[in-house]
Amino acid sequence: MKHFLKTSFALFFTFSMPNIAQADDPTVFQSIEIEHAALTPSKIGGISTLRLFIRNKSTGNLTILGVESPSHRRSIIRVKLNDEGYSELGSLPLVEAESLDLTTSHMIIQLAEILRPLKMHEKIPLTLILSNGKLPFTAHVTE
Repeated sequence: MKHFLKTSFALFFTFSMPNIAQADDPTVFQSIEIEHAALTPSKIGGISTLRLFIRNKSTGNLTILGVESPSHRRSIIRVKLNDEGYSELGSLPLVEAESLDLTTSHMIIQLAEILRPLKMHEKIPLTLILSNGKLPFTAHVTE
């Protein structure tokens, strides 16, 4: 009888406790690296192009929604369709364990409606907006 009560209590305790997220849970463990982040100089009201290399080291897919900072009003993700121009994307998926090179590829992120001049050699704090969170990083202003 004691064994039955102990087993029943253990099962009740196990099923009544809330789930605790573990570090290897794909809904919790998200890791992303940003390298070579660079912005082009811009005047007030202008557009600056952000180039960077992103590595998704997480166990799941990520979606880039844009970039925030006190230096601009909005960001635009663009993809080059042909020699005649770019098209705007609402988001940019980044597959599990893959990298995305926005330094040399046909995709760019533009910061629009610049609120203050972005001058050469400045370091600008930015925040990458993902579907499941935000990631602060710094970009250098270069040509």
